[in-house]
Amino acid sequence: MNGSVHVLKVNNAGILEKGGRRETIDGYEAHFGTNYLGHVLLTYLLLNLRKGKKGCQQTRVINVSSCQHRVGSWLDFEDLNMKNSYSMEQAYGNSKAAMVMFSQILETKFSVPSVSLHPGVVYTDMATSESSWVSLISRYLMKSSNEGASSLVYAALDPILYKVSRAGKYLKNNQLVNISSFTAARSNQKKLWDKTCCMLKPHFQKR
Repeated sequence: MNGSVHVLKVNNAGILEKGGRRETIDGYEAHFGTNYLGHVLLTYLLLNLRKGKKGCQQTRVINVSSCQHRVGSWLDFEDLNMKNSYSMEQAYGNSKAAMVMFSQILETKFSVPSVSLHPGVVYTDMATSESSWVSLISRYLMKSSNEGASSLVYAALDPILYKVSRAGKYLKNNQLVNISSFTAARSNQKKLWDKTCCMLKPHFQKR
């Protein structure tokens, strides 16, 4: 590999299921599996690939979360698949809280520079409505895709950001802000990582 790799991965893909509870093909609650577990697995595989590669030791990982991560303060570690109690808002919030904690875990446990962020309310297929007038109002009030993407670019490329002494940085409107007390708790981060390792253990063992 020639040169340096500064950004290992931008974990951006996500869903917002507006129907009832659904599961991934692996049997995980759809939001948690898609918005969190899938990103963790691919990041883990890429981190393994970078081992021993010159110029790859300080590559960044960007985790797209949401201000809704605060809803994840009611995340139940004993029911991450939400089989006992389900709501779309809680499921989405749980997945975004997990992404914030994943950034914390990457920095404190694996010494991988990481930033999680709230890109703002962006006008995408996830946020649109079948109603034409609601869609028109949403387009006016929400950020454009380019405006939302600018937050990701800033997190990936700004050289000063990673000199700030704060583990698992979180951005809102390109400004460093505090995360919820629930996601900041090291005990909760450890619980999440232990549960994540158990859920992804079959995939981890294939490496």
